[in-house]
Amino acid sequence: MEKICIFASIYLGFLSILTPALMSFSIKKVLQYLLSLLVAIGIFYYLYGNEDMSEILLHVRESNYYCFFVSFACSIMSHWSRAVRWKIALSPLGYVASSFRMFLAVMVGYLANLVLPRAGEVARCAMLKRTDSIPINVSFGAVVTERVFDLIILILLVAGTIIIEFERIGRYLLSQMGLAQDRIYTLLYWLVPLGLLGMFVLFLLWRNREKFVDYPFYQKLVVFLAGLRSGFLSVFRLAPLQILFYVLHSFLIWIMYFMMIYVLFFLQPTTSDLSIAAGMAVLVMGGVGMALPVQGGIGPYHFFVAKALEAYDKTAEVAKEFAFIAHSSQVLMIIVLGGICLLIGMFVAKRRAKEAIIHS
Repeated sequence: MEKICIFASIYLGFLSILTPALMSFSIKKVLQYLLSLLVAIGIFYYLYGNEDMSEILLHVRESNYYCFFVSFACSIMSHWSRAVRWKIALSPLGYVASSFRMFLAVMVGYLANLVLPRAGEVARCAMLKRTDSIPINVSFGAVVTERVFDLIILILLVAGTIIIEFERIGRYLLSQMGLAQDRIYTLLYWLVPLGLLGMFVLFLLWRNREKFVDYPFYQKLVVFLAGLRSGFLSVFRLAPLQILFYVLHSFLIWIMYFMMIYVLFFLQPTTSDLSIAAGMAVLVMGGVGMALPVQGGIGPYHFFVAKALEAYDKTAEVAKEFAFIAHSSQVLMIIVLGGICLLIGMFVAKRRAKEAIIHS
């Protein structure tokens, strides 16, 4: 009975945190989320439909558990850095919260992403409003800044990895797409004029933007770009030392992302020979998979990571097994730690609400 009450409390609290996201739902959005879930299930079944999952679980039990603990520690450090970076971004706006409560909100956001893609940003802002009374729109503006920085770093990592590891990753991806080497030059030949043409079309659209102001798509695009601009520029309101720490935490997050993947190579002898370059390839390919609007990256993450390892001469079975273990370990950590953080956050919010009543 006690366990039922605990799970019921978590469920009700989680539902209340997700309320801002759920209130904006429409039939179109529900269908989009269902479609993304079906895509995730389809990709996952395509990869693992014929696999013996009991054998994979047996290999997990025979793994070096020390690597799991180190990977978890790196993951927690990355999430803590994300919380501190968020705290730094909010400081010039006049809002101050403890790093611990920011961390609670970040973990609740990751937990929400396992249920609804892209709901984590709203969920963590809603949790922070409950614990520290920081308006959702203010904290969400800082989240937009984070996404811009993370996107820039991811693009740099993808480009750098493809350039450095072109013999493996670049050529492998091209071979998978059925492109011959001579067609690369044809692609580059058309890329420049097409890019110039695209810029010219954007210029014409901008010059005649008054004609599109009544279109919903144009209105959403303007709001989105304005949010990106204001969120990005808010960072430059920080003091020089704060900017330094903001950038350092941004890189530390990705360094810890790399470490939590790389140490898992040593779980089993079949992957222990992989290099640091292979770890970078798995990081960027997994990052692309996680960036797609699918619940928890399920499916795309497994596909991209498995294909990256196949480029390093790993069999399909070994590659898919590693992708499954790497993703499942992180999901398990988010469920456990995120659930604990949700309970603590609900307790903190309730206590602060009582204190506010007393002081009033």
